[in-house]
Amino acid sequence: MVKLLNSPDVRDSMRTQGLIPTPSTPEQFAALIKSDGQRYGRIAKAANVKLD
Repeated sequence: MVKLLNSPDVRDSMRTQGLIPTPSTPEQFAALIKSDGQRYGRIAKAANVKLD
């Protein structure tokens, strides 16, 4: 996937669709998911967001 996402053709195609290709390792992606979960969890808690 990293090699594919670094391909100029793929990157250009994704950009024309409004996407930003960000190749990473599985470990980097897991860390991003964890940090996003913590960040948005704090935001949801502060805003008193409840799931129905």
